[in-house]
Amino acid sequence: MIPSILLLSSIAALSIVSMDLALACVYARRANRHAWTNYFIVFLATALGLVFSEILASWSSIIFTGKAEKILYIIFESLKKADGSFMMVFVPLFSSWVIAYPLSSKAKVFFFLVAAAYLTSSILYFIFPEYEILDRLSYNLVIFDLLYVNFVMLTKSRGIENRGIKLVVYSIMATCFPLLAIALIGTVVPQLRSLMIILCVLGIAIVILVFLFIAFNKKEQDDVMHLKKELSIDDLKQYGITGREFDVILLIREGLTAKEIASQLTISVNTVNNHIANIFSKTGVRSRIDLLNLIQDIW
Repeated sequence: MIPSILLLSSIAALSIVSMDLALACVYARRANRHAWTNYFIVFLATALGLVFSEILASWSSIIFTGKAEKILYIIFESLKKADGSFMMVFVPLFSSWVIAYPLSSKAKVFFFLVAAAYLTSSILYFIFPEYEILDRLSYNLVIFDLLYVNFVMLTKSRGIENRGIKLVVYSIMATCFPLLAIALIGTVVPQLRSLMIILCVLGIAIVILVFLFIAFNKKEQDDVMHLKKELSIDDLKQYGITGREFDVILLIREGLTAKEIASQLTISVNTVNNHIANIFSKTGVRSRIDLLNLIQDIW
């Protein structure tokens, strides 16, 4: 029963991820000022490779036997683990970016280390299959990624008022909660683990599809609403924004954390946070993402 569900889920994920990849390529050309769109395409290509490897692994066990089956299994499983490690870095980055709370440099390094630990434990389990603790470790790291995304969505997104971003956030949470339940069951039922990974990809693909449709719609609105020009402090004069606060706003637009803004402007993090609090108060917004949307509408 599980292999059949796994194969059907893989085919569904393959279809949706392929659609995501095509849309992401078009979006990257239209939003060429965003460097992250290149990583977005790499991520989707990686997800596509993971699903494709799962399908090939399923068929190789049916078509091939003996040594050929074992060799193909190792190749496809290695591709899956490599793709999975990349996804474990990108998903937290993407989730944080959606709500305009970018990860700090230390947090980025941490998730790279988590991905490295996932890949290392997976490789070691190939070599030493008798040590099941290695398999449990790599699986628990995936669960940790899901827990982090849920935590970020619950704690950082409460002040978001923009309907489109809220829809993406709700899509992420609606995807992550069921996946967490399946993942926790998978800790005691190993047969569910491969299915959980594919369901993760399928869920992420659906969330990204929602995000891309919203992003395309917003891009169309932005093109109609304003001419291309640089944002100036005069655009915000109705809010009484000071020169230093304007500098902070420009760096927020670039996706910098409070610490990175402090470093750029040679001021303390507390001063940056005070500026951000003043900006929120003057503009009447409650989150970074709403500030960015307000600026986009004015611009």
